[in-house]
Amino acid sequence: MKKELTPAGILRSFGKCWWMCVLVAAMFATGAFFYSRYNYREAYTSRAQIMVRFSDDNQNSSASSAMQGANYAQKMINTYVSILTDSNDFKDYVKQTYLLKYNTTNFPRYSTTFTTATDTQLVTVNITAYQPEYAYQLCETFVECAPKYIADRTGKADELLITDNATEPKTPSNSDNSARNTIIAALLGFLVPFAITVVIDLFDVRILTAEDLRTTYNYPVLGEIPDFERYTGKSRRRGYGYGYGYGYGSYSRGYGYGYGYGYGGYQPNRKTGSAEKQTGGK
Repeated sequence: MKKELTPAGILRSFGKCWWMCVLVAAMFATGAFFYSRYNYREAYTSRAQIMVRFSDDNQNSSASSAMQGANYAQKMINTYVSILTDSNDFKDYVKQTYLLKYNTTNFPRYSTTFTTATDTQLVTVNITAYQPEYAYQLCETFVECAPKYIADRTGKADELLITDNATEPKTPSNSDNSARNTIIAALLGFLVPFAITVVIDLFDVRILTAEDLRTTYNYPVLGEIPDFERYTGKSRRRGYGYGYGYGYGSYSRGYGYGYGYGYGGYQPNRKTGSAEKQTGGK
């Protein structure tokens, strides 16, 4: 029969495993702290903004034409973002332009994300690198290459326009999460062994206390036999011993001899000084 989960049972389970909870929590927290510190690296993000516009060859400025252009731009934003993100040709184009522009052979690692404003024709380009100058240079190169690349592929010039140039990042765009990760790991390390102990005790059908008998089987308790040795601090210790002796002598030209032995049963307890059972021999 499974026991019920009671506050007293939870406290009893915690009393049995608190040291393990503290130990595991300390181990988890230490591991999380050093892992977070080892893998943390400052990153910087530079941002620029481009606009997708509708090229009207007839220069029609009517309201219907403007609405048509806005709808067209909204549809083309996702298409252009997909091309600029997934095209290996564009990535190679950006790399070659960067190496030539800055006269270097070192092309830094970077990542690109796009954000689009709802009901607008604007796209924000976010370039992230591990050095602020690299983030700025890459973002500047990216927005410089994107309109040319799209124009070559679509045959439409000025389909993309740069509205905001690349910004120079001053502070890291990511934060050191060592403290947060350490706290989370410590909480998990504390709760996991505690939860395991509670579950084990919950399915333990043994009767350990009078309260278990009442709550599990609903039986009345008539009385309890206390553990006297626990409360008095006395314990009985059995000891053994033996001895022997011999002798000889002469009287009126005669000789004699004798012997003896003995053994001991319960010996006095050295801690309590209480005298206990002893037995003797011949």
